[in-house]
Amino acid sequence: LAVDVMETTEEYPPYDQGADLMSSAPVFRQAVSAAAYAYPVHLASKDNPTLDPVLTGLILFRDEHDRVRFIHCNPFTLRLFECLRSTGVTGKAAVTAVLEESGMPLSEAALQGGTAILSDWRNQGLILGGKISL
Repeated sequence: LAVDVMETTEEYPPYDQGADLMSSAPVFRQAVSAAAYAYPVHLASKDNPTLDPVLTGLILFRDEHDRVRFIHCNPFTLRLFECLRSTGVTGKAAVTAVLEESGMPLSEAALQGGTAILSDWRNQGLILGGKISL
């Protein structure tokens, strides 16, 4: 509900919709929230009231049609999102930072995974594009 009623200015920094998100800072929608849960809360319903504990990350955002959408993610991907939103760094810098925090080596596979995640977020409408440096 918080994302549904979140006030936004709808003013964004200049961005390029087709930018390489690994070499530019992604510009996210303003109405967005993320959290980790001990249970898959997005699966709870009247027909499924009992949930087994599973660490679940969710990113909620309001799309261009003002509909609330969510992206299910793992803790690593949730940390990538938090890093990008809080620091405003490039996709590559954020992937590198999260890997270092996790004690994992930087590899081509990790960079390709980061590229795929950012591309998916752009396709779903969470990311508008890459920030244009003036």
